Amino acid sequence: MSVLLTNSRSLKIPGVQKVRSEVDSVILLEESGLKSLAGLRKIHSINCKRIYIAHDNPYLLCLIVIYISLFKRKKITLFFQELYDVYKRLFTVLKKTLKMVDQIIVPSYNRKVATELLYGYNGTVLILPNKRDPENSAQSINGADQFGYVY
Repeated sequence: MSVLLTNSRSLKIPGVQKVRSEVDSVILLEESGLKSLAGLRKIHSINCKRIYIAHDNPYLLCLIVIYISLFKRKKITLFFQELYDVYKRLFTVLKKTLKMVDQIIVPSYNRKVATELLYGYNGTVLILPNKRDPENSAQSINGADQFGYVY
């Protein structure tokens, strides 16, 4: 059994949508800090082997990973869509946080190399491109979802 922890903005990423269809349970976290961390209490009632984490706030991303690795002690797969290299104060925390993660999912080969070089990550890096599925692309262009991801 596996669980996806995400917020509403990260849920729109095509790679996260792909994983959403394969996991057993999805827990939507709030956008703000305290409400998001309060939503993590739902994890304790779910027995799972792997936890997928996708969040667009790098500070909350670090806190969620630290919380899960300390209190839940499960295998963690992290969606690492950005390098967050502009966050100078967060760099060392991110570097230590990535050591707690078993797998990282990145959107391109360049991000894989940059993550390995910049953060010194030695674990498994999976490449899952941010491309919409052909059958869903017509629906997303005509629907309310009027944006795309370019990597």
